[in-house]
Amino acid sequence: MIATVVPVKPAVGAKGRLAPVLTDAERTALARRLLARTVTVADGLGPVVVVSRSKRMRALARRAGATTLVEDGEDLDTAVAQGLARLAADGWDRALVLPADLPHLRLVDLHGLLAAARGAGDPDAVVVPCQREEGTNALLLRPPGVLAPAFGPGSFARHVDRARAAGLQVAVHRSPGFGDLDVPEDWADAPELHGPVRRAVRTATG
Repeated sequence: MIATVVPVKPAVGAKGRLAPVLTDAERTALARRLLARTVTVADGLGPVVVVSRSKRMRALARRAGATTLVEDGEDLDTAVAQGLARLAADGWDRALVLPADLPHLRLVDLHGLLAAARGAGDPDAVVVPCQREEGTNALLLRPPGVLAPAFGPGSFARHVDRARAAGLQVAVHRSPGFGDLDVPEDWADAPELHGPVRRAVRTATG
């Protein structure tokens, strides 16, 4: 078993770069659906902790089976660090950090990540880049606080560089299942979400 931290922003106003192809209501519905899906998949490995300042997103996460924390700060790194601190206090010796916008993620992808970590000798950190090799779409840490989170643009290289500078053993794992949904091209690559998102909007406004 391994515990997972999922930081999540409020759904309203989320996914702004998808505005050319999705309405505000559709982007809100998408953010909620992706969070529920991510929690459900990660729950296959063990406990999931969702950190958010959104009461509605925390409630949704709990319905999906997660434990929730009220976000202390205002930025992603603070939310991740808060979740990791909770897992460390609970006695977990490893932790996985996942964003909430991985539409293709399956449990087999997470097992593949763990297998890759074992094959690399269980390094201190395993970094999974996004499909554009820019951001970080998963971070496996042993122990949870071994590397300070540094998400945002360029975070893939930043996480690897900081781990190496700290003398940590670090590995990189690439898998299509960890692709995110951030720009219109990503939406086009996730047709399985189109119907459910639009139905959710019609139900909410009907």
